[in-house]
Amino acid sequence: MSDAPQSSRHEVQTTEEAEATAEVLNALAYYKKYGLLKLSSQAQAFMRLPVQHRSMISPMYETALRKAKECVNANQGFLDVVLETGRSMMGAEGDGEFLEKAYAITTLRPATEHYMRKVRSTLKQLVRDWSEEGRAERESCYSRILKAMYERFPDVEKRKDVQVLVPGSGLARLVWQLVHDGFSTLGNEYSMLMLLVSNFILNCCEEANQFTIYPYVGENSNQWSYENQFRGIMIPDICTRNAGRTQRQNTFSMCAGDFVTAMQDYDEHFDCVATCFFLDTATNPFVYVDVIKRILKPGGVWLNFGPLLYHYAGEHEDALELPYEEIIRIVKASGFEIVKDERCSEESAKYVCDEKSMLQYSYYCGFFECVKKAA
Repeated sequence: MSDAPQSSRHEVQTTEEAEATAEVLNALAYYKKYGLLKLSSQAQAFMRLPVQHRSMISPMYETALRKAKECVNANQGFLDVVLETGRSMMGAEGDGEFLEKAYAITTLRPATEHYMRKVRSTLKQLVRDWSEEGRAERESCYSRILKAMYERFPDVEKRKDVQVLVPGSGLARLVWQLVHDGFSTLGNEYSMLMLLVSNFILNCCEEANQFTIYPYVGENSNQWSYENQFRGIMIPDICTRNAGRTQRQNTFSMCAGDFVTAMQDYDEHFDCVATCFFLDTATNPFVYVDVIKRILKPGGVWLNFGPLLYHYAGEHEDALELPYEEIIRIVKASGFEIVKDERCSEESAKYVCDEKSMLQYSYYCGFFECVKKAA
């Protein structure tokens, strides 16, 4: 049997991408209904309490429910703006065709818990990457990479010629910081949800602290107080449209899609690859190491910081989970020279952590700097 025509394969792929993206768009639009349903369930549970128990927490509980509703409404207002600006994120031709189709086929319907968790997580990621409250968390994760970049490329005037890739760029704060510091930087991100929100922050915000979101309104566990749970977070902490753009000679772009697929045409293209909380998103770490080696120029540098959570552990039959020392050994055996290897056992890093919560997750991360050897 002959292969299907190229146009047919493209149409199938575009339709599949559009349907997957429509799920994301629907989840963003459904956030308010989802949140209000949760609040309705809480109100019903309150009414089922014995009278003597209700009287102990009334009227504070009713007041908290009203405040939570206000927070949910405010969050939906922000997400609606993100949705609206996303329509123009890509053109109708080429790689953006599926996005246009996704908007066309999206109709509001109940979203799954999977997608709603992603929306709630994205609101918390905005705190990490684009708020003053997230500054300490950002510094705990990005500072080693940035310090290494400044030391390796101290001449600011020449940084425009340094081609940097940031895979798994998320909401793009590290990408933006590298661009702001003079490097020509490409961010790569698979999640359409992240791409939509980062596009809005990078291109559509008019001033610092323009929006207030309430990222912890749905987080009912491990709260010290309603005040903490319902606190507003102002974003973005800096207006990216105005910061240093007029005099910038370097380039800034984003690349959507799976890292391995997106890098197919970038042989020996980059001077630096910076991975932060990314290496453990591989089903097989060998694949990422091989791709990074291929896309780096001889003498190019790879900077990596993060834990080894292994996102696909127990979920994928081909998942390979190796300890840090084995990762280092693979990197060396693959043609890299390790310049720096720091096991950060005394300084922890946090990831999307509510600094006012009773529960705090932290990671003791590995950081390495390595150089691709000449053939």
